[in-house]
Amino acid sequence: MTMSSELDKARELLKRFEQLEGDSAGLSCLTQALDLLACIINGAADEQDREVARNIACLHRAEIQKKAGELLDERKTFKPETLEYWAQVMMSVSNARLETDEKFQGVKIALLRAWLTQSLSPTELELLKQKLASKSRSHFKTHRPSVE
Repeated sequence: MTMSSELDKARELLKRFEQLEGDSAGLSCLTQALDLLACIINGAADEQDREVARNIACLHRAEIQKKAGELLDERKTFKPETLEYWAQVMMSVSNARLETDEKFQGVKIALLRAWLTQSLSPTELELLKQKLASKSRSHFKTHRPSVE
């Protein structure tokens, strides 16, 4: 497959993701598209193709971040399944080894937190907090920074 045809395939998959938004098939299309773009960006493509791939990835990353941010602003009206779907979308972007910034990472973490908070019962949430606190304490006991 030539680089131009890979770019066309990535565009086609991204369009399909938008058409199937909220569906696991759409998430699969997004993952495939982002993997193709990452291969072009990090591969042996000519500079023009790499630049086009970077621009496509940047545009879709920004759109995803915007939608996820809007979801967080209105999360009381969304089901945990919707939050989970968008958390998976954000993870797909991160897993594709594409550039993300602190704001993107912050939205992703807030979305994961919102999903967990709404998905778990109060008892499950408390148990998770206790486990995380315990692991944090044991990690700091065994990994103390040296002060010289």
